[in-house]
Amino acid sequence: MASYGAALPRLIGPQPWGMTTETAGIVGSLALVGALIGAVVSGTLTDVFGRRRLFIGGLVLFSLAMILCGIAPNLEVFATGRFICGLGFGGVIPVSVSLAAEFAPRHYRARIIGLVLTGLGVGTALAAFVALWSLDSHGFRPVFLIGGFPLLITVPLAIAFVREPASSPSRGRTGRASSAAAGTVRRLLSPPMRWATLTLWVVAPLQLVNLWGATTWLPKLMSQAGFGLKASLTFLLVYTGGSIVGTLISSAIAERVGAKPMVILGGMLSGFGLSALAVTDALPVLLTTVGVAGFGIGTAQNLLQVHIAEFYPPDMRATALGWAGGAGRIGSIVGPAYGGYFVATAGGVSSAALAFAAPALLAALVMITVKPQLVPRSSLDPARTADLQHAAGRIAEEGAP
Repeated sequence: MASYGAALPRLIGPQPWGMTTETAGIVGSLALVGALIGAVVSGTLTDVFGRRRLFIGGLVLFSLAMILCGIAPNLEVFATGRFICGLGFGGVIPVSVSLAAEFAPRHYRARIIGLVLTGLGVGTALAAFVALWSLDSHGFRPVFLIGGFPLLITVPLAIAFVREPASSPSRGRTGRASSAAAGTVRRLLSPPMRWATLTLWVVAPLQLVNLWGATTWLPKLMSQAGFGLKASLTFLLVYTGGSIVGTLISSAIAERVGAKPMVILGGMLSGFGLSALAVTDALPVLLTTVGVAGFGIGTAQNLLQVHIAEFYPPDMRATALGWAGGAGRIGSIVGPAYGGYFVATAGGVSSAALAFAAPALLAALVMITVKPQLVPRSSLDPARTADLQHAAGRIAEEGAP
């Protein structure tokens, strides 16, 4: 997903396809429309059909789509590839978090989910590194073609995930797929969960306006501010590095204080870090503030996934993650076009920085109203607690004598 922002300095202009800033924002949003659809559909169906099939299917889909982008003969084919890439990406993320939550020991769940989600930052860094190597000498195509390499690990992954988690609600329920999926979605909006669910559906898109706006436009924005291509891509690397470090540190802290405080802190750091871009042009200070902003958004976005995974019972975890992810994708769709508007205006770096900071700060304020957890932590053994939560969910959904 980050390959687009990394390659954007060479996509906008007369070559290769006459892309304007406004067109670039629309194409950037297409991939995130696909991600919205993929998150909602996959997140719901994995709680019925199981994680393994949809995880592997999503990986194959976005890998093939990346190859299509890399060989695209025109803008129309390229944009189609970006949309399909989003479909696969949107499906894989909630399934990944759900798998990590299912297999992880309770006391290390936040750390393991956080470690899984650092893959997003690693991928963004990889896109920036490939862009640094290829844009001047080989053009934009290698940045996308390398995204097809996950096809090589499809078979090993299928073997590694040969069994579903013990609490997977898909076991024995495939025959009632549609009714089970609908029942799980209805439970997200039942009285004990309604306020938290709706509030999380507000927090997620605000965070992703911030994340995808900055990820898509940061290299182009800094290039517009007078920095060279390599320096501009370095800002993306620093932002990504901050995100990885933030996720790892905040995940470990969340095991002691909970995920919610870290989501709030991350939003504040991201907002203040990006705001600082509007008041200085000194390179060392800019790099530091971009790193702080990356630390904050990595903490806020990834610890929100941890909070959702811990908040809902196991039998509805993937659905909750998928629907929150789908709500978030609305923000990610808006983000590139929103950023493109401010990059194209006379305000330049200052207006764009403040525009990206505002949603992060607002998300942190809204998150304050969310309960830390659905029910108090039980003194029962964690595995037994998960079994009871799963049983309670089945009774609520299907009824019992």
